[in-house]
Amino acid sequence: MKSPKPLHKLLCASSDALSRVLGHAQRLSALDEKLRPLLGQPLAAHCRVANLRRGTLVIQVDSSAWAARLRYQVPGLLKTLRSRQDADGALNSLEDIQIKILPPAQVPQNRAARQVRMSGESARLIEAVAQSTDDPSLSSALRRLAGRSRNPDE
Repeated sequence: MKSPKPLHKLLCASSDALSRVLGHAQRLSALDEKLRPLLGQPLAAHCRVANLRRGTLVIQVDSSAWAARLRYQVPGLLKTLRSRQDADGALNSLEDIQIKILPPAQVPQNRAARQVRMSGESARLIEAVAQSTDDPSLSSALRRLAGRSRNPDE
């Protein structure tokens, strides 16, 4: 039986298309590391390199406010990035910087609460308290609570 191979070796050794995609992702990651110091804080924390295609650098920002701040820096960034030396010369032929707004994923506000079911014994105890309570609204609420039992016949 053959021993398992590390995933990164499988990805690097597989198809040509996958190797190209992996190489492109690595170049984008390296470019992102070069871009962050040029942007400075706090702008760098809200931007990331999304793509580089046909002389256009695509930068993703997480809000329109940060996009506006980045737009003011585009002319200087283009000049600085064009002067940088990179392995494949892609930055030397950089023509444009495109800004895309993609807000971070948000947790839905109205998440349905997980229904927790109580044991039958607990339901019977709550039902007994409901029966002995003089307050009709409290008794009604306790009966509804007792109705959440997993199996009332337990």
